[in-house]
Amino acid sequence: MPKVSVIIPCFNLGRYLDEAVGSVLAQTMRDFEIIVVNPGSTDEETNALLADYRRPKTRVVATERKRAGAARNHGISLSSGEYVCCLDPDDLLEPACLEKTGAVMNGDPGVGIVTFWYTFFGDKPGTVDPDSATLADFLVDNRACTASLFRRKAWEEVGGYDETLPGYEDWDFWIGILERGYRAHVLEEFLFRYRIREGGKHHRSNSPEYRGEIMDRIIARHAASFREHALEVIRGKDRLLGEYRLYWRHREEELDWLLGHHDDAHRYIRELETALNRGEPGELRRLLDEREHELRSVYASKAWKVGSAVQRAWRAVKSVFSLPFRR
Repeated sequence: MPKVSVIIPCFNLGRYLDEAVGSVLAQTMRDFEIIVVNPGSTDEETNALLADYRRPKTRVVATERKRAGAARNHGISLSSGEYVCCLDPDDLLEPACLEKTGAVMNGDPGVGIVTFWYTFFGDKPGTVDPDSATLADFLVDNRACTASLFRRKAWEEVGGYDETLPGYEDWDFWIGILERGYRAHVLEEFLFRYRIREGGKHHRSNSPEYRGEIMDRIIARHAASFREHALEVIRGKDRLLGEYRLYWRHREEELDWLLGHHDDAHRYIRELETALNRGEPGELRRLLDEREHELRSVYASKAWKVGSAVQRAWRAVKSVFSLPFRR
């Protein structure tokens, strides 16, 4: 019996699967199994790949069309690990992820979830680095990524993922584990890579037509916890709202600055191109020195310093809308 079962539901994302499986096979902790679930893919490339997919420690199971939560539950029901990691097929584990999260689980039976810091890659780089993960924290915002490690026993007690939710099923699941008295532990290390891509599942969950409905259902399912921690939730949501207002104001100032210097930028480029075409190294050097002086003036300005300070402050921002932000 392996210590960890890694469950990878793969719906129409076969083009990414080898990378995800490879990131598991590269783990420094070797006591694991991989179960890939094909929950009714309609993509010919994905079905062809999974029909004869052969990788070490890996097996593929096929089902009728299932949502993400149901596909994860199905894979977990066929697995045997004491701990479980649900990895999406377009994401990646860092090599020490299972070793370090498993060590926390081994050392403290009261921990039901081990999460960690992670990076974005793909369409938009960035990082997420939560500093705490209490039940009240989770009622404010999702503090753990989908690939966080959890105990099979906790999954059984909760009754698995809600198979009817069209999004945020992992967020709902984490709340359920904490409501049963388990704790979540945050490893302050970057142990996971989350791919940002067009058409990603988070885009749909965050859209206005879906988010309201999903949140209503999550609040109804955990109404007692929301009532018990109401003041903490209100304070937390208000803090996030204030941070977002500051973030968007800063972004608007950035946009205004860029629009105001758009023509200058094109003029600078034309001047440099002209100097290069003429083969005039002295003229080119002069133009570069001028541009460098102008940039230094911008960096020394109060507006730039304020903006840079705001950017650094975003290390602490936790997205109420689950949006990626740069550090």
